[in-house]
Amino acid sequence: MSVALPRRFRLVERSVVAYRRNWWIVLSGFFEPVFFLFGVGYGVGSLVGSVSLPDGQHIPYQVFVAPALMAVSAMNGA
Repeated sequence: MSVALPRRFRLVERSVVAYRRNWWIVLSGFFEPVFFLFGVGYGVGSLVGSVSLPDGQHIPYQVFVAPALMAVSAMNGA
């Protein structure tokens, strides 16, 4: 007698089978924001310098742009 798996396990199994040959898609989701951070954060950041906040505080451009790059890569990955 076989026990039917709950739907969530069947969904995970389907995803594993589907991405078995395309593992680079999952891996690229991690490296994409890292590459953007190096390219935009350090490339443009060397031209911009630091960003002045309204309260008079100065932060490096890389720290300023990192949350936006993470949000963009999450939206692209979804």
